[in-house]
Amino acid sequence: MNDSPFMVTLYFRGDNLEPDVITKQLGVLPTDTRRKGEERHGKQGRVYTNRTGIWKLRAATVSNELSEHIEELTSKFKKEKIVSDIMCVEEAFIDVFLCYDRLGESDSYCFELTEENIRNISLLGVSVQFTVSSYKELEEM
Repeated sequence: MNDSPFMVTLYFRGDNLEPDVITKQLGVLPTDTRRKGEERHGKQGRVYTNRTGIWKLRAATVSNELSEHIEELTSKFKKEKIVSDIMCVEEAFIDVFLCYDRLGESDSYCFELTEENIRNISLLGVSVQFTVSSYKELEEM
């Protein structure tokens, strides 16, 4: 994980989703894509079959401010509803993932979204979901 506690990603999902078509329509290169039915290999060599198609764009921002991650993502698109223009997208959302060391120096993070963030998310036509996870650093032996 990077130095930011947040990982913010825009997802488009759909069984008939064609990542190359979406990339061309949006004019934005994704962080990752998957087609339904294709196989991929996990870190331990395990083979997975994709259950649905995915096009995703992850913010590269390194910041403790959620609003800066959202600004990065939304600034890549024209200020208009994009989801309604894309064929084969069954689900579209921004995933805000927060992962932190529960024994670290800070046990709280602010999920602030600016008015502009909210307006731009609305213009994209996507929902937002929040996932929070904590972990405990293992002590060195």
